[in-house]
Amino acid sequence: MMRKPSQIVHCISCDLSCQLFPDSAVRVQYCHNAAFSIWPDGNAFLKKGFIEKLLLDRHNHLSSGFIFVDFSFPNLRRFTDLQWADSLAD
Repeated sequence: MMRKPSQIVHCISCDLSCQLFPDSAVRVQYCHNAAFSIWPDGNAFLKKGFIEKLLLDRHNHLSSGFIFVDFSFPNLRRFTDLQWADSLAD
């Protein structure tokens, strides 16, 4: 069964852009960076802002990664489903 693109989460911590969810890429296990991602993917300006201001400009000492949720207007319909937070928690 093919997943919808909005359900696939990729890492933005490096140029490899490894898949984190639903099927984690093998190379994620060997990565030394904390995994940061944006869900749902598609907002190029938000992604560029996180990469340039959070990941490139600063050396962060976070041992675990984060999923940043894009609550912009085009994505509001996704959040009407009450299970959206549970799917990210998995």
